[in-house]
Amino acid sequence: MPSGQGIKTYVVTFDGTVQNLATALGLVKGGLPTTEPAFSELHFEALAGNAAVCYVGEAGSVVSATNYGFSLPVGATKFSYQLGPVNGVLKLSALECLGTSTQKMMILGVCK
Repeated sequence: MPSGQGIKTYVVTFDGTVQNLATALGLVKGGLPTTEPAFSELHFEALAGNAAVCYVGEAGSVVSATNYGFSLPVGATKFSYQLGPVNGVLKLSALECLGTSTQKMMILGVCK
């Protein structure tokens, strides 16, 4: 990994509504960004014990079970989804998620 890059890990706990990832993780408060990192890669994995599919999509697109960018399946399949690597910047605030209340999704980000 090039000098200056790092790894950040997050756990999103779904609340049953569409959530902006940066807001759900406390990286944006009151509509104002705090210290949201810029990433070159993002990896997503649903908790093995989740009972329902998790959905992730573009912020502002009204993510739903029929409108999403990618989904993370149910169960202990250890399926993960990767965005990147990109030459530009990936921000968590550009993504929204939807999942059943109290279910979890893990995110690993490679910092720019």
